[in-house]
Amino acid sequence: GQIMLPPAEPVKARLSELGSPSGGRRSSKETDNEVVQYYEAAAIAGDPTGRAAAALQLGNLYLHGGRGLRQDPAAAAKMYERAAAGGDTTAMGILGTMKYGGVGFVPSASVAAQYWRRGEKDEDPASMCGMGLLYLEGVPEALPPIEQDRVKAISLLEKSGKKGYMEGLYQLGMLHLENADVASKRAKQEEADRLEEKKAKRARELEVKRRQQNRRIQRQRQGNDGGSAGSEGEQIFSEGDEVDPRSGRTIVQLEASAEVEVDAEGNEVPGEVPLTKEEEKRKEKEKKELRQSAGQELQKALQYLSTAAQHGHL
Repeated sequence: GQIMLPPAEPVKARLSELGSPSGGRRSSKETDNEVVQYYEAAAIAGDPTGRAAAALQLGNLYLHGGRGLRQDPAAAAKMYERAAAGGDTTAMGILGTMKYGGVGFVPSASVAAQYWRRGEKDEDPASMCGMGLLYLEGVPEALPPIEQDRVKAISLLEKSGKKGYMEGLYQLGMLHLENADVASKRAKQEEADRLEEKKAKRARELEVKRRQQNRRIQRQRQGNDGGSAGSEGEQIFSEGDEVDPRSGRTIVQLEASAEVEVDAEGNEVPGEVPLTKEEEKRKEKEKKELRQSAGQELQKALQYLSTAAQHGHL
């Protein structure tokens, strides 16, 4: 699935933006240049945490464009790399998203996993969301390989959403929407199969009745002709009255149960065995459960997607 990059965080402005030392207002270009220079200097000086935070802000400016800087994904990635090296988990999440979505790079789920795994350990919401998607897909080429695990995927997406990461809620909503569609289609297919079975059963019953009627007519003709009627009181059997030694039932009985049918050449062939009452009850129960599951999944999907939409994330 696709994943959206997080919006740019507000870039902290310096006090000097409010005015010049002489009390006059500074131009927008002047303040933009000053803010960029400030973060550039902070990214290479000061304590490690401060350097990482400054590099993250510069990465945001290059990624989204701002403060006079044009969008430059490659430059943004360099800043995020610097921030990630300083232990900034937000930068790890963003880098994973860029690698996964191919923003400035060739898309690579396995490379994205390297960053998201690091961010997930520190509970970065973007990283947890990303890893959730990878567990949904499975990434065998990752090191170590990531096997499909829907339970773990849903857990990570839920954790991401609880931290207020709207992309996590959106992806969770889409997942439940997909589950609802699958359950709904299965329920419809079960209903279609059930109706088809009813039609086939009715057709078999009508065919058996037709054959039985033909055999009765045949026996009557044989009796009237006296050609095959033995001594008085002797029952006259037709081909359909012959007993199958394996089941002890007549051909007519076997045909009625659909365990054997007669093809156009008159040869006996295996027939379709109808469902027992217990099997029909089980099928009906499964169909009901599928419908309930579809409704529950749809309800969850609407809940997550509506929350994401309320925060402008759709």
